[in-house]
Amino acid sequence: MAWNIRGLNRPLKQSEVRVLVAENNLKVCAILESHVEVTKLVKVCKNVFRKWNWTSNGGQCSRGTRIILGWDTDSVDLMVLAQSDQVIHVQLIFKADKKVLFGSFVYAENKYQERRALWDDLCKHNSLCYNKPWFVMGDFNTTLYHEDSLYGPSKHTISMREFNECIQKLELFDIKGHGLHYTWTQKPKNGVGLLKKIDRVMGNFKFLEIFPDAYAMYQPYRVSDHSPCILKTNISVANRAKPFKFPNFITAKPEFRKYVVQEWSKSIDGVHMFSVMKKLRSLKPNARCKIHSIVDASGNRHDGDGVVDALVTREEIKQAMFSISENKAPGPDGYTSAFFKHAWDIVGEEVTNAVLDFFDNGQLLKQINHAILSLIPKKDTADSVLDYRPISCCNVLYKCISKIITERIKGSLESFVGINQSAFVPGRKISDNILLTQELMHNYHLNRGPPRCAFKIDIQKAYDTVNWSFLEVVLQRFGFHNKMVKWIMTCVTTASYSVSINGDIHGYFPGKRGLRQGDPMSPYLFTLIMEVLSLLLQKAAESSFKYHAHCAKQKIINVSFADDLFIFVNGDISLVKKVKNALELFTSISGLVPSPSKSTVFLCNVPPSVRQQILSVMPFQQGVLPIR
Repeated sequence: MAWNIRGLNRPLKQSEVRVLVAENNLKVCAILESHVEVTKLVKVCKNVFRKWNWTSNGGQCSRGTRIILGWDTDSVDLMVLAQSDQVIHVQLIFKADKKVLFGSFVYAENKYQERRALWDDLCKHNSLCYNKPWFVMGDFNTTLYHEDSLYGPSKHTISMREFNECIQKLELFDIKGHGLHYTWTQKPKNGVGLLKKIDRVMGNFKFLEIFPDAYAMYQPYRVSDHSPCILKTNISVANRAKPFKFPNFITAKPEFRKYVVQEWSKSIDGVHMFSVMKKLRSLKPNARCKIHSIVDASGNRHDGDGVVDALVTREEIKQAMFSISENKAPGPDGYTSAFFKHAWDIVGEEVTNAVLDFFDNGQLLKQINHAILSLIPKKDTADSVLDYRPISCCNVLYKCISKIITERIKGSLESFVGINQSAFVPGRKISDNILLTQELMHNYHLNRGPPRCAFKIDIQKAYDTVNWSFLEVVLQRFGFHNKMVKWIMTCVTTASYSVSINGDIHGYFPGKRGLRQGDPMSPYLFTLIMEVLSLLLQKAAESSFKYHAHCAKQKIINVSFADDLFIFVNGDISLVKKVKNALELFTSISGLVPSPSKSTVFLCNVPPSVRQQILSVMPFQQGVLPIR
């Protein structure tokens, strides 16, 4: 842990350190900005660290001790390698597993000119640590990125630039963090304070390689205006079996093919899908003891002909399988596409028969369409459950089926979907819509010209809330063949899930609505759904509709960016009401709901009275463009 406690002389702060150490079972503790005089170090440190050993850089400091280190000698051996008034470099040896780790505890000077000595010191120390696991943590007294400061500078300062240059040279990276993002709070003056991230925990490549489960916890401020920064090197649950994942390196082993042939030669009663799943399950003991963590999902660029009821050929199935990437997260059965590719001459015929069975009878085994929900953080310091996005990790066999269907959907999208949608439509670029939006909103900040407004609308939990019956009607109305509709709806509606948390699998539940993020079909199905909104807006504009400036010729009302969209109209309350009615109708039939808190309205040269009417009809935040 590293914590700027702003003085350690007071008994209250000494007690807080002891509590924090006990609560988090810490083995090493760095106190920054201690303000303890060298002559009082023994008394203070004995009271804080009790039976622990301790050291400090007090001899290097002119205004009281800046950094104090304490460590549990029962758990770790610590040796000071070098120190200055701004950093203490140490070597740590964990007694339990003899792992060696290098660390640097930093308390940087307030002025950027004085911090240059620290950057030079770290760069010199890198010559010792560049090929060893090394972490650097503490109070750097400067931000690194724009988003590290609330109400901070809008451009890089000299301080930020020099810090960034040092980090780039050292090849250090922020270790995954939880808790507070802003680690320092300035006491408000006249009701206005500052929040900044000036405390960090970083590691080099070697550290991330040896401690892949490491994370940093930025806790509440407690008795300081700085957050305690706690580095956890790993998370381990003793004697708990982990779910199977097929390690790709096994395909290079001479025994690999022998075991696959041995298992695949067995005769299993039942349909092809059952036979394939049974044999895959039987093969798992071959690899369980060698689990690493590499796996499958996604890929495939097959040239489909767009004919819905065309036969799926054996060669097409092989191409779909071989186009699936080998280096993404696996589904519940743990197998990657690497297994199927390297053993295709053994398993290919029966796997192909299993896929053909689906396209013949439209039925999927529950095991095939089961998926693991993996939680992906939306931001660096994810803390709440709302800060994570669920991604579905599907089985390779399902991916193969989904890829084949996806190619047929893609082949028809251009004829179904209007030019205002560019995401996921072959031959179009999302950058086209970005440039178009920029052009339409040019000079909004000048508040002149015809009255106009633009709504930036965020669809909340877009993929997760799609109504299945609505999706089926959309597919039918767009003219998809009944067999194609059946294939798609079977894939969507028979899905079931388990949740992966820290590598362990929890629960089992069926899906009730929505599209899976991670399923190759989902982006293209969602594109078709959003096209319905475009059609509803066009329907609303059939009579007495005045378009936004520069939109009349092409009849542009909305521009879509996957699950986000812009709607452009003339600054007239009657037109805004038409847009509102179209959105409400779309919500009622699709299940997709705009998020008022994340949606924004931009107004240009709209009279104040009309402005208030628009904001009452569309209760979104009023946005301001970042232009001076």
